[in-house]
Amino acid sequence: SYNAEQNYVLEFTDREVRVFKNGSYTPLATVATPYDEADLKKIKYTQSADVLFLVHPKYKPAMLTRYTEASWVYSELPIKNGAFNDADQSGVAITPSGDTGTISLTATGALFTESMVGTLMRIGHTVPSQYQKGIPLTAMSVTCVPNASVYVESFGFWDGSFIIWAQEEDGTWTKLKEQSGNRSQNYNMTFTNETDVIRSYRVTSTEFNTNVREGEDANQRGYVTIQSFAKNYDGIVQITAVTSTTVATASVVKRLGSTASTSDFSTGAWDSLQGYPQAVGFFEDRLVFAGSPS
Repeated sequence: SYNAEQNYVLEFTDREVRVFKNGSYTPLATVATPYDEADLKKIKYTQSADVLFLVHPKYKPAMLTRYTEASWVYSELPIKNGAFNDADQSGVAITPSGDTGTISLTATGALFTESMVGTLMRIGHTVPSQYQKGIPLTAMSVTCVPNASVYVESFGFWDGSFIIWAQEEDGTWTKLKEQSGNRSQNYNMTFTNETDVIRSYRVTSTEFNTNVREGEDANQRGYVTIQSFAKNYDGIVQITAVTSTTVATASVVKRLGSTASTSDFSTGAWDSLQGYPQAVGFFEDRLVFAGSPS
């Protein structure tokens, strides 16, 4: 029911759904679905505008979307950030081969199963503190996790200017601030990573003069520092293939914090063995899933 004038009857049958309107026996559209006839009674749904969100304990959460009266599309719901089981307590550790792109995951014990292909995994690391000190005629950079801050300070006698940059996901750099100096004034500034991914920051300069002038202490030549502080961070991968119980291939969905071995991880909560949520609804404008068999 989209509004008072636009209402439809959706007839779910074996592996398809047919759309009717105004009592007509001729369907406006016929859409393929994965639901076997024996499973139809367990379908549950909720609606938002032109979309029905469909759940079933044996099938991935899905959407049935109306584009026009004769154009309806069934698709699996694209989920990027979960759902995850509680953190693994088995003592198994995972070593990722990289932090972006297509990587391999090697576990110290039996972990991976074929049912995990297509599911997400949370992999946690503690991203260490980073600190650079020097004259920014040579670029100095650090990385910063989401919701953390980068601190830039200048010290000593210098004139000229320096620029603070932040790297975007496409690799380009955005200028955040340019700071000029007058030999006697030092500066400090803070930048918060408000994105949801690890971000690189750097300081550069094309003119940063630290020559000692009359009356200046040579031990107080100017310099700049840039630093970030240690913080826990979760990356996300999607399992694309399982070679054995200890080796899998994955695609990085959210950049990993490190390639170091870690026991801080959570496997996906929904798959063909654990089942999928069998209840769905909206609460305070948020889509809520519940009741997966495991």
